[in-house]
Amino acid sequence: MMVMFLPWIIAFVFMNAVREELWFRATCLAEYGKYLGLNGANWVQAIIFTLAHSSPSLFKNPGFAAIYMGVIIVLGLGFGATMQKSGSVLGAILFHAGSDTPVILAAFSLVI
Repeated sequence: MMVMFLPWIIAFVFMNAVREELWFRATCLAEYGKYLGLNGANWVQAIIFTLAHSSPSLFKNPGFAAIYMGVIIVLGLGFGATMQKSGSVLGAILFHAGSDTPVILAAFSLVI
């Protein structure tokens, strides 16, 4: 049953990855890099990325929140490092889409 939703899931995953990578990495890394250097800029964008993926309801379970925030900041640092090393946002978009895919598939499997 979920197979019929696969084109929409793939479209969502890639559109979300493009949006977030342009928003967090392409904008933040270039601008913050001027003032903070590569590592500083990567940490700042990863922190902003992590905060953007949090919500007050997340902290109802502090143990889960800590693990979730840890995973998100590591992903943000990885996406940033990918962009810095490749000099292109494309690698970060592909990496981001790949990491979002299991999450979205799991969310759809709960609904369907």
